Amino acid sequence: MTAAMRRRWLHGSVILIAILLVGALSHITFDRVILPIQMRKRLAGAASTPQLLDALVKPLGAVFEFPDGQWLAIDYQDRHQFPGRSLAVALDGTGRHYQSRRHFCGRFHVYRAMQKSYQEAEVDPVEIAEDLQAIDPEVYRLETAPNLAAARAVLCDIGFSESE
Repeated sequence: MTAAMRRRWLHGSVILIAILLVGALSHITFDRVILPIQMRKRLAGAASTPQLLDALVKPLGAVFEFPDGQWLAIDYQDRHQFPGRSLAVALDGTGRHYQSRRHFCGRFHVYRAMQKSYQEAEVDPVEIAEDLQAIDPEVYRLETAPNLAAARAVLCDIGFSESE
């Protein structure tokens, strides 16, 4: 191999590595910085009523309303294709944001769908509660939290942390 060919091969390799690094860094920047900011802004923009939030967080998120009049909305996105991504962003009725990278895999949606189907079938509320608790004890704890403070504690237990 001549010196000129080695230089071309080296230049080509450097350019390829640079392209791969730029692509990886842009994906990381979007995933770690831009997407959470976008999700927080969307939640804050719809925070005037739980009904608007409920429409926003579908299909994978959920809105929880508590007896003390407060609420908690969770917007959830995941992607199973490489590179996988899971991001849950929550907003409570006082304006505090939370975030988790835990893979919930549609659990909020499944829980809500089961709850709705039981209610439409007019199943006994005690039986509904028992079944929902068996289906997903973590989401059930969130759903049945007596107030926002208790719901925040559950959020931390299931992998969320407060974000700015």
